[in-house]
Parts: sequence; C-alpha cells; structure tokens
Amino acid sequence: MGHFSLSGTRQARVLLLSIFCVVAYPAAAALVINEFLADPEGADAGGEFVELLNTGPSTVDLQGVALEFANGAVGPQWETRWQETGSRLLAAGEFFLIVDRNWTTTADFDAQVALGLQNGPDAIRLVCGGIGLDMVGYGNLTDPLMREGQAVPLPTGLGLGRHPDGHDTDDNAADFRPVAITPGWRNFPDHALELVSAAWDPPCAAYAGQNLCLDLAVRNAGLLDLPPTTLELVWVSAEGEPLLALNTAFAGCRAAETWAARLTCPAPGEGRHGVRLDLLPSPGAPGLSLDLGSLQVGPATLILNEVLHLPSAGQGEWLELLARQDLSTAGMNWRDEDGEWRPLPLAQLAAGAYLVVAQDSTALGAWARQLEILGIPVECEGASLLQGLRSPVGGWPNLNNSPPAGRPFAERLLLSDADGVVVDQIVLPADGQGGLDRGRSWERSGPEGDALWRACLAPAGGTPGCANSVAGFGSKPIPAPGLLVIRPAVLDRASASPLVHLVFAPPMQAVAWHLEVYDLWGERVRDLGGGVVSGSLDDPSSGNLHAGDWLWDGRDEAGQDVASGAYIVVLLLARGTGALQPADRALVVVR
Repeated sequence: MGHFSLSGTRQARVLLLSIFCVVAYPAAAALVINEFLADPEGADAGGEFVELLNTGPSTVDLQGVALEFANGAVGPQWETRWQETGSRLLAAGEFFLIVDRNWTTTADFDAQVALGLQNGPDAIRLVCGGIGLDMVGYGNLTDPLMREGQAVPLPTGLGLGRHPDGHDTDDNAADFRPVAITPGWRNFPDHALELVSAAWDPPCAAYAGQNLCLDLAVRNAGLLDLPPTTLELVWVSAEGEPLLALNTAFAGCRAAETWAARLTCPAPGEGRHGVRLDLLPSPGAPGLSLDLGSLQVGPATLILNEVLHLPSAGQGEWLELLARQDLSTAGMNWRDEDGEWRPLPLAQLAAGAYLVVAQDSTALGAWARQLEILGIPVECEGASLLQGLRSPVGGWPNLNNSPPAGRPFAERLLLSDADGVVVDQIVLPADGQGGLDRGRSWERSGPEGDALWRACLAPAGGTPGCANSVAGFGSKPIPAPGLLVIRPAVLDRASASPLVHLVFAPPMQAVAWHLEVYDLWGERVRDLGGGVVSGSLDDPSSGNLHAGDWLWDGRDEAGQDVASGAYIVVLLLARGTGALQPADRALVVVR
C-alpha cells in the first residue's frame, strides 16, 4: 500500500489531530478503501457509500482518520467528506461503512454524511494527519496525483471492490473489480458461480418431451477452487415446484476459470419454466445454485404462423403472427438467426387475430390487389386479405435464402415476450426445399406446439392475414420410415389449392432420396428431384428437416397440365454407399 504526504495548507487544517495520527500511524496504515459505490443505478443521492477495512492483525483507532474527495475535472483539490473526531476502535478484519445521507438500503452503517462522489473521473482517499493511507482514482482519470497506478473504470449500478478483500498492490485498476454491492460485508465469497452464457438449441421447446441441448459456460467467481461434485439441472414451475432434468458428474473448476458443457435433456410439460443449475455440497465446498433464466415449452400466447422469405420480384418479405388469446404486443421482439432484436409493431390483438409485418407494406398491398384483378382465389373466411398489416419497427433484416457456411438451414426467426424469453421459433428451408419456390410462403399447420410447417397450398402462394392453407395438416400422423403418403389423394384442379403433398420419413439408414411421377403405362411424366437426408421430419433443429415433404402441382416436365387420370409417385432411397432404389409407391388421382 502506498503512502503520501499532504501539502502545507492541508496540513494546517488537520494540525489538531496530527499528533495523534503520527502516534497511531503504524496501526492506521492497515486501513484501506475496500469497496465503494459512486454511480448507483438511478439517482446517486442516498445510494453512494464507501467501505473501509482494517487489514492489519490488531485493532485500529479511527480517531483523526478522514475520507476526502477530489473532482477530476479540477485536479487534486481535496475536500473532506468524513472525519472521525472521537475514539472509534475497529477490530482486525472489521468493516466500517460510510454512507450518503438519506441512505436507501437496509445495510447498517457507521457514519452518514453528504458523500457526493460523482461519476468520474474523480478520486477518494484516506488520510490521517499529514499522512495518506490509501487512494483510489476512478473513471477516465489521468492525473497521477489522484490515483495509485492506473485508475479503475467506473461501472453504472455496480460497486467497485478489492479482489480479494483488502488486496492492495498500489494499482487501482488491478486491485478493484466490479461487484454487486455488499456494503459492510465481504466483496467476494469463497465459493460462487457466475453465468457467462447459456444458449438452448432449439431456443424454445415446441412440445413436452422434445430433446433440448444447453450450451453452458459458467465462471468460478469465488476465491477458492470448486472441487468435483454432482451437477443437477432443475426445472422450476410457475408455482416454484422443482423437477430434476438431469444429473451428471462435475469435474471441478479452478478459481477465476470458466468451464463449459453441453447438456441434453427432454423438455418438461407445456408452459413457462425457470431453469436452475445446482452443484451439490461436497467436502470443502457448500452447495451452489445458479439461475439460468426461463424456457418456454409449447405454444405461447402469440405464435409465428406464416413466413414469406422467398418473395417474387417486387413482392417483399413478410411474416404473420397469430394471437392465441387477447394480448398487447408491447415489449415483444423478433429477430433472425444472426440479427438484432427488433420490436414488434404495437398492437392490441384479440384471440384469433393476425398481425402481418411486411418488409414493404405498399408492395404487399399491390400484390393483393393484383390477385383480385387476375381472379386468383384466396379463401379468407369473410375477412379481408392483409388484415392486421403493419410496417416493421427498426427496419427489416436480411433473411437468408440458402444456408450460410457452417449452418444446415437457411434462416431462423425467433419471437420473444416482454420478459426477453424466446417463446417461438421457426427454421426456414432454403429455396427448393420442402416444396418451396419463389412467391410461396411457409405455413404452420396448426396452433399446437408440435404442429408441422408446410409450403403454402393456396394458388396465391400465401395467405397473409387469413387462415393457413395447410391448417390441420399437422394433426395427421407422419408415415412410417420409408413409406410414402400423398395428401390429399386427389389433385382437383377445380379446387382453391390444386396441389398435393408427397410426405415421407427417411429411415435412419437413408442418405439420399428422389421422387418421380409415372403414368399407368410406366412412362415418367415428372422428375421432382431429390436431396440428401441430413435431418428428420419432426426435429426442426436437425438440418435439412423438410426433405420428407414435397409438392406436385399436376404438371409434367414441360410445365403442362397432365391428363386427368391416375398416376404413380415413386420414392427412391439410397442407403449407405448404395445407389437409389425404389422404396415405396403411392397412387394419386388427377381430375
């Protein structure tokens, strides 16, 4: 700890106490500024404090000790904020707390004065008679007469405390760290956990029992090493009831180091769940808990319902949301996989109402009018197309049409509530996957959490502000692996949706697939293409998840309508390193 002398004018002001301080100096030298709060959250008045600590082996009498402040904008012109004029004994290891007037917290204090520490660059110091005991410069302070070593940056709403308590190397920047305030208590415990990051994949669970992965990084924020023990991940219900998610071994972690883990577990029942990490007690360390935030399981009150991320020329991208109960969008946000959170347009929505957010609302309105002119039907159950249309707040993100390097899907949209919890997400396939092409939207088949997403069947290619064309599709079972199912079984050109879905679930051994359409005489009329199997139909986090859902519009290779009649659709699969081989066939009738 460095010590310094005072100027002659300052010495004259403390002459009456100087004799006592000179005699008591060997003990008083053990005093340090251990923690202080100069910039509380909100108003400074009533929240500032300075905590002193006796780091020596014996009792110190504080008589004659003073706390002084200097404004960095003026220079080292020190002003007394507190001074002990009587005898006040401070035992070894004991704290002494000086607080601002109208103290707003419940911590007991030893002295209450007008502190006025300001928000930096400034400095405080302890003096006794003509001797300086300790000094701390904070903020962007450059004057070497107002700091020891380098000044410490000043955070807002956090205290600055020595790490560990009493540690003094005569370098403010090295000795002090931001700390959640602990006035009158130790700054840092022997054992503590600090969350660095926690990311769920997927960010929310579509349904109870869905497999989840948690990428976790936690710092040992205590002063001592954490020994090996058992780690538990715990769900906490809205009623506070805990439910064990997993139990695994924890190998330990050294002080100040960070450990990372990837944990997997099934999602609990539907609803909002808190998540907690527990380290069980072990020899030499108590049990520790860490709050990991919240996770949404199943559908929330507002859900993503339809997205167009592959628009036709001049149409613009858009997304549609569906309210499952009366709600306000205040505080709710959305973003793409790599982008920043953007607020939803403010709206009061009744249960069952839609909110359509368009990249270009003018272009989307022109698209709807063009449909009317061309006589292209849009079934909207008596409502008007584009009901609930809003322009975006904070601009529109650049949605990807193909997977960026290192990612198995093109894009993902996320929706968060006013608490910042992700409540819904949708993975968007690339152009050509899942029956998607330009101008065709990606629709949710129902409001249920496990409802599947499909390419829009409507002739218009999208149903913004209206019921989805694939509504109810997700309630139908997924075919057994390797089997092909056509839904509906009849392609009716007179219907509003002259398309059929070709649905299949690749078996685990399959590495590639292909679909072809033949007439009853064995002539191939359409090659629908194929792809690589890199995921499963019902797992939206596993890559090329929509390889098992394709569309046929009743046209041949030349783009002409095929003749009415029956046709055979053939599913070909490749297993291992083998070639494509017929795996299943299904009949479709065109009329």
